[in-house]
Amino acid sequence: MVQQLTNYTNLEYDEQYLLASRRTFGPNKMDIPWGTAPYNDTYTGIWTLSGSKPRTPGKYLTPDQIKSGVKTNETYHKCVAARQKALGAKWPYPSIAGLGEEEFGAVEQKLRWMP
Repeated sequence: MVQQLTNYTNLEYDEQYLLASRRTFGPNKMDIPWGTAPYNDTYTGIWTLSGSKPRTPGKYLTPDQIKSGVKTNETYHKCVAARQKALGAKWPYPSIAGLGEEEFGAVEQKLRWMP
């Protein structure tokens, strides 16, 4: 995601500071893989009054758009793949079949936390 800030905005950040800030964190004591921390559903209370519509990744195009070769350029984040691999059916998610996994750019490769 930091790569998108680099590619599409003029927002500045200090890479060395971000790398050095890791020393302030201790080891991961949760004994769970990256991207698979418990997810608390926030769709409760007053938020339910507006209704909901399930996401349908990769299925937003009309048949005419598909025939003419229009692409959505949708990808999924690496943590989605990690969560799907680690939790399988325990984590309900929409199908991401046919979508590509988002690639880390140069900045994200340098700052990455996952092995």
